[in-house]
Order: sequence, then C-alpha cells, then structure tokens
Amino acid sequence: MSDVLKNMVDFNYLLLEKYKKLGLNESEVTTLMLINKLLSEGNDFITADLLSLKMTLSVKEIDNILVNLEIVRKNNKNTYMRVKNGVLVVTTNYMVSDRKIKEIIINNKNSIIKMLEKDNKLNEKNNYFYLFGKKYDIVYGSFDEIDITCDKIYVKNEKELNKYLNKEIYKIFSDRLMYWYNEYLENIPRPNLKIRKMTSRWGVCNIKNNNITLNSELYKYDITCLDYVIVHELSHFIYPNHSKNFWLQVSKYYPKYKDARKMLKE
Repeated sequence: MSDVLKNMVDFNYLLLEKYKKLGLNESEVTTLMLINKLLSEGNDFITADLLSLKMTLSVKEIDNILVNLEIVRKNNKNTYMRVKNGVLVVTTNYMVSDRKIKEIIINNKNSIIKMLEKDNKLNEKNNYFYLFGKKYDIVYGSFDEIDITCDKIYVKNEKELNKYLNKEIYKIFSDRLMYWYNEYLENIPRPNLKIRKMTSRWGVCNIKNNNITLNSELYKYDITCLDYVIVHELSHFIYPNHSKNFWLQVSKYYPKYKDARKMLKE
C-alpha cells in the first residue's frame, strides 16, 4: 500500500472514530473526507467553488446520474464537455474559473443528462451479453455443446462462445442480406458480404466491387436495426449519396427506418 493511500485510510479511520468527540456532524465529516480525497488526487489548491461543484452536482444538479467529474485545463479557446464511463469530463482554458465551470454545467444540465443516459446504455451494451437485442446471462461450465434458453447461454468457455457467435453472425447477416437483395425490384448487383468491427459506421457500400460491409457490433441490437442498415447500403447501389431521393428509396423498402436509426444512436 502506498504512503498516500495509507495516510488517507488512516485519516478517514480516525475521523470516523473521533468525529463526535471533535464536535463534528455527519455532513462536516463528509466534507473533510472529500477534501482529503481531492488532496490525495493531487488537487493542491481547492477552492470553495470547486468543492461545492464536486459535492452538489453529483447528488443534486444532475439527478443522481453523475458518477464523477473531471476538469481538464488546457490552452484551448473554448470549453467542451463529454461523458465517458459515467464521468463528466470538462475541458477548458486555464483562465476559466471553477465558478464559471459550475455555471456552464448547470446551464447545460438537460444536455448532460442525455449524454449520461446514452453513456449508461452504451456501457450496459458493452458490460452485458446481447444477441440481436436480447440480453443473456453467460454460464460457463462442462457443457458438450452450446445451449440457449430464454435468458441464458450455457457454454464451455469464452473461446467456444466466440466461435459460435462468429458463425451465427455470418449466417444471420448473410441470410438477411440475401433476403433484402431479392426484395429489390430495381436492377442492383448481387452484393458480396464483408463483416468487421467498425467504430464510426454501421455499414459501407462499395459500388466499385459490389461489396457491402456490415459492422459486426450489429449483433447486439434488435434485428430490425440490421435490416435497416442492409436496406440503407443496398440503396446506395441506386443513389451513391444521402440525397432526398436516397431516403425515399430507403423508405420504399423500410418505412420505419427512423425508428431503427434512433435505436442505433442509443
């Protein structure tokens, strides 16, 4: 255990043991423990505004959603906010005061709540196993073959799970692609399926070699999202852009495409 952590533990322990003799109430104890935590994290100078910000925003201003707050000061012109793993990261200039940061956060409360809710949903998608929109518990054990019930997947180990998953993804992606290809009345080329994990796109249509690449992460979403992405990419064989005519083409085969787009953004 490091000296800093040891001292922090000792201080908190002594504080909890002796605070009544010192005439402190629970709120004051919480404040002292928070100051000690901030000091241990390298915050040598703690202003009243910063302390108030860290204490009140996590409980009151952001409706108990905010887990933590991180302020990053750089030599940049504007102030930016983003949420990652439940942490609100505020990047701002060195000259911006803690009071001003608090004001910016409070004024953008609703937007921050939306960012936090979106981040929570994304973390849930990553922390739990979803197969085409349905959540499963993974049970590892001495199983000869994979068995899937209404909410559990029984499998020997992670290697076998990934093997099954890759096979299932290719089968379903391929089946859905061919289904929609055969639905098209327009003269479009027979697509070649490619599957890979992508960070910024759900699908790609290469009209030069007739390849349609689908994001492997689509297996986590409801199959209607996969159908929408396929229709979207097939429509690029007719309109290689996102013009009004393109969206009319998409809606011709997938009228509820806006619902699928909304699900993919969550």
